[in-house]
Amino acid sequence: LTSVSPDKDEIIGFTIPAFMNFKVAVKKVSQTSRNFLTGFMEVAVMLNLRHQNLVRLCGWAFENKILYIITELVPGQTLRAYVTTEKTKHMLGLQKIVLGVACGLEYLEERKLVHRDLAARNIFLDNNKEPRIGDFGLCRREGSRYPCGEMAVKWSAPEVLENKENYSTKSDIWSYGIVLWEVYTFGHVPFFDIPNANLSAALKQAFDEDKCPLQFPECTPKPVGEVAILCLQKEPADRPSCKKIIRKLDTPSLPPKSSP
Repeated sequence: LTSVSPDKDEIIGFTIPAFMNFKVAVKKVSQTSRNFLTGFMEVAVMLNLRHQNLVRLCGWAFENKILYIITELVPGQTLRAYVTTEKTKHMLGLQKIVLGVACGLEYLEERKLVHRDLAARNIFLDNNKEPRIGDFGLCRREGSRYPCGEMAVKWSAPEVLENKENYSTKSDIWSYGIVLWEVYTFGHVPFFDIPNANLSAALKQAFDEDKCPLQFPECTPKPVGEVAILCLQKEPADRPSCKKIIRKLDTPSLPPKSSP
């Protein structure tokens, strides 16, 4: 292995000559780190995942009390970085990207796997702007009561805010709705003006007033806006399946209005 990013502490890029410049990322987790057990869980989950919209595990090793998680190196930016820096430059390509995310999520849904940390920061774009969902450290099988670690409050479904064991594939659908909002607000932080401790009450007020908890900008294509409203429903049973989301998004859209 030849290091291409030796100055990084956590994630290092390598080239494997035998695979003709096939690049991988190596994540190092020390046995003394609080993320050590999470790292092994990430490996266990990723071992059997094979989908074009999921980051692929290439191997792992444990040596000198350090866990090495070796994944493909996705050469582009995170989705959050992309929408933050590119703004409206590639508006017409965004629906294709969020469709790809839904396809990756469907693969997990069919296997009763819950990602638990779906957010634009954990979605990576290759050079063709094809999205890959990554960071599977919190991923668990639906119904598992295995500890899931710290949750990202602003991306968590209402039922999860009430009880962190209430994760399901439908709570991932809620998080997907938040990702749609991140994308079409060009990287804004959801509920940025609401303290974590007050989020449950704010969501309840929105539901009581029959409002979508997040307001989408006018530049959001109609199919995306309709999907987002369905994803951000209070009751998990009212949220759509990934299959329904894909059917809705896999249609040509009219050019969106320019963002003000």
